[in-house]
Amino acid sequence: VSVGMQSASEKELQLLGRRHRAEDAAKTVEAAKTAGIDNISLDLMIGTPEQTTESLLESAEFCIEQGVKHISAYMLKIEEGTHFYKNYDKYDFPDDEKTIIFYNQCADALEKAGFNHYEISNAAMPGYESKHNMKYWTMDEYLGLPREHDQSYWYFMHDNFFNHIDIDTIYLVFNMMNIISVKTIFMQYQEIKTSNQTKVIQDLMYINLVMIEMIN
Repeated sequence: VSVGMQSASEKELQLLGRRHRAEDAAKTVEAAKTAGIDNISLDLMIGTPEQTTESLLESAEFCIEQGVKHISAYMLKIEEGTHFYKNYDKYDFPDDEKTIIFYNQCADALEKAGFNHYEISNAAMPGYESKHNMKYWTMDEYLGLPREHDQSYWYFMHDNFFNHIDIDTIYLVFNMMNIISVKTIFMQYQEIKTSNQTKVIQDLMYINLVMIEMIN
């Protein structure tokens, strides 16, 4: 379970337009634990309006004190057309240099608490690294699902091939999942489009940059 806390500072949360408070995040974590969920992640944001070293480290410490297994710390990116983009001069944003300092301070605090800073924006207790994220960064096999029921295919990435499957095959998959592995079914019904191997290597090197332990 991932909880988007963003900050433990009430002032920062208000500036971000969030209606929750730190105690709400704490209650959510406790409720998840009571329900038997042990693998919990909290999200922090770095580079938000009026953030300071003290407020960021207090937020990081708050997350650590909740006893969660995973903490994500994302640097704020202001997209064109958003409220912050249109009203940037009205807020006191930390500059890029200060944001980098904040990032390093947060990473140091999490590592001192026993978290493994395994990816550029994520830290986890040993063995609790996000399997979902790691599949993309290592170009492991994955299944892409359509957002709408009437879309014509899913795609399945495996061994640098993109396999397109029509909707009838999707129904077949669900009908046969308890008999034969999904992977086997997809490989039987695949329409293989061989990827350019140089492009694959370039993509792998690029996306691997987000991980602390990169290809060597």
